[in-house]
This record gives sequence, structure tokens and C-alpha cells, in this order.
Amino acid sequence: MGTQYATDQMGQQYTCVFYEDGRRVARVNLVYPRDLAHHVVVNPSGQSQGWLNASSDVSGQSVDVQWRTWTTRADRIRLRGEDAQRFAQAIRDHGAASFTLTLHDDPDLTATWDVGNLLEVMSENEMACFE
Repeated sequence: MGTQYATDQMGQQYTCVFYEDGRRVARVNLVYPRDLAHHVVVNPSGQSQGWLNASSDVSGQSVDVQWRTWTTRADRIRLRGEDAQRFAQAIRDHGAASFTLTLHDDPDLTATWDVGNLLEVMSENEMACFE
């Protein structure tokens, strides 16, 4: 198993995880200063995780993705697999310099995140898992 990642000083990380069986999984991680309100759900693998009541906008367009958190680390949220790819594709398609993540249950932590050089960094690091 191995990883490639791009990160910034605001706690934003884009990661490609490579598994021994050849799978490549894209992941987007965001870090917050405190635990976020979430609802515990069970994923298809039977694991508990937190679901966030959130919406994502890239260049004024809503992107249909499901932000999740760990039940033990609710200050860190993530997109995984197809959601992470769809999100990066929206950034690419719109040539976006930022995105807005609205946290409906934590409106004080709603924020706009800078992704101005993200596509360049992904290209330089050959992060093909996001394509």
C-alpha cells in the first residue's frame, strides 16, 4: 500500500491511496477546529461513520457528494472514491479557484476553500486516481 498526496496549510488534503491488489482510491480530507455535528450511519461494509448535512458548490454549481467523518474524529471530514473524483472533476471542469462547503448543522463553520493551484499540484504529482 502507498499514497500520494497534496496538502495545504488550511487542513485540506487530496490523497491517492494505492492498495496491493491494484486498486486506487481518491480521497479529499478537510480539517476543522472542532467536532462537527453528524449522524452515525453504517456503510455498505458494515462500518459506522458520520454523515454530514452539507452541500458543496463549485463556481456556483452544486456538486452531489456525501461528506463523511469518522465516528472517533468528527473534526476531520472526507470524500472517498467516486465522490472525491466527482468533486475534483467539478473543480477541473469549472477551472475553479475555490469551493464553498455549507455545513447546515454547523453554519458558523461554513467556509470557502481555496483550490487555486490544486489542478497544477495534482498534475505535477501524477495523481491519476482523481481522473
